[in-house]
Amino acid sequence: RFLVTCDHDRTLMQQLRDKARCSARECGILQLSVDARYRIQPPPADGIETVATVLQVSEDLVFNALVDFARIDIRAIGDSKQSTEELLLVRNGNGSNSIRGGKIKEVYFLPRGDNWKLSKSGNFQMTSNERRLKRTIGVDKTGALAEAKRELGALKTEIQAAQAKYDGLNKDCSTHQKQWNTIKRKMNQQNQRRESLEKEIEELKLEAESAAAADASDDTSGLEEDVDEARRSLEEVRERIRSIEEETERKLPEIEDVQKRLDEIMARNEKVALEVDAADKKLSEVVNEKAHRESGLAKARDKLAKAEEMLIQSHQAIDERKEQRDKFMVDARSLQYRRDASRKFKEEAEENTDGEDVPSPSVEMSLTAEIPEGELEKIQPPPRSKSVETYEAKVRKMEEKIAREKARQDLEEMDPNVAYEKWRRAQTALDQRLKKLDVIRENVDSLVRDLKARRKLWFQFQKYLSEMTNFGFDEMLNTKGSSGSLKFDHEEHTLDLVVQKDSKDEASQTADVKALSGGERSFTTIALLLSLGERLETPFRVMDEFDVFLDPVARRLALKTLIDLAKRLNHRQFIFITPQDLSGLTPDDKLKIHKLKAPARNAAASNLTQQTLD
Repeated sequence: RFLVTCDHDRTLMQQLRDKARCSARECGILQLSVDARYRIQPPPADGIETVATVLQVSEDLVFNALVDFARIDIRAIGDSKQSTEELLLVRNGNGSNSIRGGKIKEVYFLPRGDNWKLSKSGNFQMTSNERRLKRTIGVDKTGALAEAKRELGALKTEIQAAQAKYDGLNKDCSTHQKQWNTIKRKMNQQNQRRESLEKEIEELKLEAESAAAADASDDTSGLEEDVDEARRSLEEVRERIRSIEEETERKLPEIEDVQKRLDEIMARNEKVALEVDAADKKLSEVVNEKAHRESGLAKARDKLAKAEEMLIQSHQAIDERKEQRDKFMVDARSLQYRRDASRKFKEEAEENTDGEDVPSPSVEMSLTAEIPEGELEKIQPPPRSKSVETYEAKVRKMEEKIAREKARQDLEEMDPNVAYEKWRRAQTALDQRLKKLDVIRENVDSLVRDLKARRKLWFQFQKYLSEMTNFGFDEMLNTKGSSGSLKFDHEEHTLDLVVQKDSKDEASQTADVKALSGGERSFTTIALLLSLGERLETPFRVMDEFDVFLDPVARRLALKTLIDLAKRLNHRQFIFITPQDLSGLTPDDKLKIHKLKAPARNAAASNLTQQTLD
């Protein structure tokens, strides 16, 4: 960053930056007026320092720049979080917080550089550099929850007792305060009466002296008696004042003791309130975790119920299969028995007939014959993994699948040589297509990598344009003693701007353009257009009546800035249209001024003439 103190130096530095081809981000130019060294307020409390009081900067201009742009006067430094809170944090009665002194905005403390600050609503915000511990899963915190509830009840009881004691002390304090006020009021009255009596005595002395001077032979006994009476009254008043002061001094330690106890109770109440808040927060976390666990337990119970229901259905299906198996076993044993009986009958008949043809038993007789009791249990059918019908069905399905595949691949040719030639051509075509597929995959991978690189470069370019536009906008506003920033939201496609009328006063910052005056709004618009225009590659720039609502100072600055920018950008052509007076500008090789002729007013309203440039 470079510091300049006048417009000429600023313009020169900008020209040097353009020749060196440095961006505004790499070479920032800050303009600051040459003033005396700023008077920085001392730290608000002992044990607290600010960055401005810690840094040793010999150059006044550098120090003022650090105050204006780095805000080193509003950042405090302390030893620890507890000490900084005790010294700076003020808890208000309405529940909000504030920082003692009013100037400090952020507080940093050792040893890790953590900091805390207050939001606009007074809420405490803490930023820590320490990594948070990971949450432990599956820990039963029922006991901790009960203990936290008991601690919460004890803290509430202690708060109630402390509040009752606080109320009593507050009542005693009010009573003593009333007594103090009464005694003080009486003492004031006695002082007034004493002063009036002293004045009367002085007047009487003057009268006595004047009377003695006028006539020494006059009788002054009456006056002397009045003087004695006044002196006695004065002594009585002084005696009453001494007694009132003694009583006041006697009451003062009691009042101070009550005030001290009241302060101690208030501090204890604040500490207890903090502990209660921490306990409430911990209790809320435990309750939330318990609710989460109960929700998971309910889901697990639902899954268990569904599993039990599926288990019951599985048992029912198994029972049905067992019944079918028993039925099929009975049928198989019956068939085996009849088969064995038929074979036995045939063998016996062959033996009895000596090789003659033996009629086989009729099917109806073998199927209807009754099976004796106990014979079925003795028969064990031959073991089979699957039935014959199953294998037959599989064979039929495979044959149908083979036929379909042959028809699809045109393999009905029975000649082996022709079939081999077809297979060879198909294999060659498959290899070629696989090679093409590999090439396509390589092209796709290359395109994906190129797309990612382009997207990364685009995001970097987008970020660079945003930052440079923001810096140009702030640089333009600095010429008028203001500052500002631009907020680009590329996802939502929005642009917001923040303007600080006085770069040294943060209270003048606003994000609502409607809050600006007409001239301020116009100058801000010009700064926005110029910062955006520097990022564009258009050969022409035309601005019409840009200075209509500007005040003289802003109009002069805006016009000078626009002309300097136009002269620097030789590859651009700027056209400015304005109805204002341009007599303060001097034309040169790069600056041309064209004026319209004065309108010729004819007698007839409809007879108007065309205006042209000189």
